[in-house]
Amino acid sequence: YAHKKGIRLMMHHETSGSVANYERYLDAAYDLMRKYGYNTVKSGYVGNILPKGDPTMKTTFYLVRHGQPDWDWAEAMRFYGPCSAYMPLTPLGVEQIEHTACDSQLRGASFILASPYTRTMQSAQILSRRLDLPVTVEWDLHEWLYDRDMKGDLPTPGERFGREDMTRCFYRYMEHDELTGEDNCETYAVIAERVLGCLRRYDGQAEKIIVVCH
Repeated sequence: YAHKKGIRLMMHHETSGSVANYERYLDAAYDLMRKYGYNTVKSGYVGNILPKGDPTMKTTFYLVRHGQPDWDWAEAMRFYGPCSAYMPLTPLGVEQIEHTACDSQLRGASFILASPYTRTMQSAQILSRRLDLPVTVEWDLHEWLYDRDMKGDLPTPGERFGREDMTRCFYRYMEHDELTGEDNCETYAVIAERVLGCLRRYDGQAEKIIVVCH
């Protein structure tokens, strides 16, 4: 009606103070403007601006485990203990994440958080390419530490800490709330504190966030 009468309309955008939420729909809003011939917009910022996220927004975190890691590669490279963090995905692991990228539940996510290990960053890169999302690497999402004092030194042949040792340590860990003595593993409480602390920093920044972890 306005166009027929020669009247030019101005669109009004209201952010309610949540800039992060507003920016997520900005492209769609401008597409709508172009479709109906709007060439002017006025934006408003009612309420306190929330640069760190909107506390009223419900954020859903979708946890994605990395694809199958290549333990044979790690053994061949003599990457034991903490150096196993470098092992990449197997071809099957790549296929697993390619399949995961097709999951409709991941559609509409704003970005990806990833553990700093090679297998998780490789998995996140695949999801990023398939879903066209940015990736942020977060140290606090790293794998469970079976030795909290590990310095990353390569062990001598007599001190190898390979797959069997890690598996044994893992099952012992799963059977106890706290490991003492020669075991210096992270406990459930320690893992929960660092992981939840990391996720809380992103709570309210988006409605849906993908987390690639272990």
